[in-house]
Amino acid sequence: MLTLFRGNNHPEHPIGPGTMVTVRPAGQRLEHASGGADSAGQLHTGRTLKVEHLDQLGDGKILLVSGGDQLGQYKIPKGQEYAVAAITQSKGRATIIVDPEYAGNLSATLTNLRTKLVSHGYHVESGQIPCSPAVIKSLVDDYQHRISQFGGEEASSSSEWKTLFESIGDIAVRAGASDIHCVCENERGTVQIRIDGELEPLPGKDKGIFTATQLRGAVSWAYTNNVQTGSNTESQFQDDVNASAMIKSRVIDGKKIAMRYQSFRSPTGPKIVCRLLNTDSDAPSRTFEELGYASEHIDLFQEVPYGPPKINILAGITGSGKTTTAQSFWESHPGNGRQAFFSIEDPIELRLKGVHQISFQRNLQDRAGSEREFNGIVMDLLRGDLDAAFIGEIRDRSSGAAAQEIVFTGHMAMGTLHAQFISGIVPRLTDQSIGLNRSVLTAPNVLGLLSYQALVPLLCPTCKIAIQDVGETRFAHGIAGTRYGADMELHRIHHDMAIFETRFDLPRDNFFLRRDGGCNCCRGRGIKGQTVVAEMMIPDERWLQLTREGRDIEAYWHFRSDSDKRFDTSDMRGKTVFEHTLFKAICGLTDPRNVAPFGSFARFAIPGK
Repeated sequence: MLTLFRGNNHPEHPIGPGTMVTVRPAGQRLEHASGGADSAGQLHTGRTLKVEHLDQLGDGKILLVSGGDQLGQYKIPKGQEYAVAAITQSKGRATIIVDPEYAGNLSATLTNLRTKLVSHGYHVESGQIPCSPAVIKSLVDDYQHRISQFGGEEASSSSEWKTLFESIGDIAVRAGASDIHCVCENERGTVQIRIDGELEPLPGKDKGIFTATQLRGAVSWAYTNNVQTGSNTESQFQDDVNASAMIKSRVIDGKKIAMRYQSFRSPTGPKIVCRLLNTDSDAPSRTFEELGYASEHIDLFQEVPYGPPKINILAGITGSGKTTTAQSFWESHPGNGRQAFFSIEDPIELRLKGVHQISFQRNLQDRAGSEREFNGIVMDLLRGDLDAAFIGEIRDRSSGAAAQEIVFTGHMAMGTLHAQFISGIVPRLTDQSIGLNRSVLTAPNVLGLLSYQALVPLLCPTCKIAIQDVGETRFAHGIAGTRYGADMELHRIHHDMAIFETRFDLPRDNFFLRRDGGCNCCRGRGIKGQTVVAEMMIPDERWLQLTREGRDIEAYWHFRSDSDKRFDTSDMRGKTVFEHTLFKAICGLTDPRNVAPFGSFARFAIPGK
């Protein structure tokens, strides 16, 4: 909260909280009367008149608790920004001020505001103080002016919060993190970073432990003062509103790093996740081979530019590297530099050399308006002599229809999609949220490359443990386990090895496990880096026909019919992400326990068994 006003004038009888004000002729005593609202949200004012000047509220300091469209503990609805606000003149006590002549219904706003203030520990005075909209506006405008200067804190704190936020980013980047997780829970603040797919405390003497006030101040400074223009969904940081933005890039250890900011509300305090993005336009993209794709996968990527224009899908869960794969595709495309490539992204995460990137921000409070804006961008593209387009994430009806329209007008389209496995791509594209038609989607020359990918950790080559060295005691051999305990972990390992030998005809001696505590080479993690595991196909007529008829299980088996039916070969044609991960485990690249998220060893469907 900010100190907004300290009156210079001293009215003879300052108005107390929770009262209505009856204004008498000059020189007479101000009388207080209780006030309220009827069922329509209109104040019972009678002859009661409203406060017309700030100094009538008293000569003590006034703190704006909530007010304006984007400010404070509770977000005042648009159109009511200067009709309702909450102030405090003493610690822990809040007073609601209103414009009694507001024409709309304020009952829901007043109820929600009072409830939110109570949930934040305030004692809310009964009734409301009637104020002119000019008084409320002056409080809100002063708040906005100060917060724009100081990032939601006084000037002396602003520098402290900036330093803290940037130091957290510096430490995370130098540790090789992909994400920063900041959690404010009651009075405690914690910071974790994700490295090679796993969360761990922020390195340093404090081990990522701060006060909630410190952490709120840091993220508030970043969101209020350091976001890319037009990328933020809210104008100011708020505890109880989910918000997103792109934090401006800065150079850390020679890398130009930006952050994709997303906050999540909670009754105990917000959580903020920042994805670290290397936005240096001169940084080379990684090859498909470096990412971890098999040679058969790479052949499919390289086939796409030479075939008819279709919708190409990169599917996977959040954080599976889809945008990085898209970067590799577009920057290695043989037409890059000779053809017109465009993208529509919400938000732009990575710079794509040779692609004209258009940033689009959805307004969750105005979905219809966002849809009109997105459709307008697509229509502009179709008039803009494009050759191919990257839609970013296909997540709703507008983006799904855009991909289809781009292809129907003779241009190649690519988009990312949240879906489980390639067998889940068509069901996802045809569900209610995206709404494409299955018959249209499975017509010839509509669907192109279908890819599902994930990331799994790579074993540290220096300290990984050969399976034959595993004895009867987990601790004696330093096997990195789980929370379930040593005995259960050891039983799981032996159980999986027995299945590999009986169901998969794979000798257990091929496998390596992660060492608990790692070594100096991997900084004590037992893992070092991540690799893509994937399943991919370009549909043929038989697969399209089966899928069009809703025979998805038969389509799945048709895809797998191209497989060589072996688990120990590098040929990934017709093979699933389960099999790709298992092959990397056979090669000693990843722990076999990383295969389990893609299917059960005991129930994975093996042709002929």
